[in-house]
Amino acid sequence: MRSVADRSVDLAVAPDRRIRSDTPMLGAIEAGGTKIVVAKARAVDDIVETTSLPTREPETTLPDLLAFFGKEPLEGLGIGAFGPVDVDPSSASFGRVLRTPKPGWAGFGWLA
Repeated sequence: MRSVADRSVDLAVAPDRRIRSDTPMLGAIEAGGTKIVVAKARAVDDIVETTSLPTREPETTLPDLLAFFGKEPLEGLGIGAFGPVDVDPSSASFGRVLRTPKPGWAGFGWLA
């Protein structure tokens, strides 16, 4: 499985398989205990941009995430996060970080 942070993977695309610039943009967030890796891509083999941000409290981290993704609309967003995160769609806390040792993150809603 490829990771958006794995720069050792050769992502060259053959000329007949080039990704069109009007292909919808996808986003990825991998939130870990010490850093958050974010990426924008048009396909698995067309990563447009990636960066790493320090994991701080949500109030200081969220503006950095929003700035990275900018104003270009995303067709979809994949999130992998420390947790636990409530993954039950019928739960009132669906998408929220539950108990966690990370300061300020308990109760944070990834879907809000």
